[in-house]
Amino acid sequence: MKKETAQYDLLQPENFGDWLADERVKRGLSRKQLAELSGVSKQSIYGYEMFGHSPSLYNLTCMLSAMGLMIVIKRNDDEDVT
Repeated sequence: MKKETAQYDLLQPENFGDWLADERVKRGLSRKQLAELSGVSKQSIYGYEMFGHSPSLYNLTCMLSAMGLMIVIKRNDDEDVT
């Protein structure tokens, strides 16, 4: 599966839940489907989307991978460090 680009600044976590919900819906996934694909509980995904809970790096990576996304770390000079 080709990895897509969906940008989100992890240093600005206050709207992570909205971003996660938008990306999930763009891919036609319900919370239950994302939970099954990622191994992250449906309750956790609900908490991230509705209450702004922060996922662990492991859960974040699992959810992104299940949606065909990946984490790219950018340095101040905008060079990708993957």
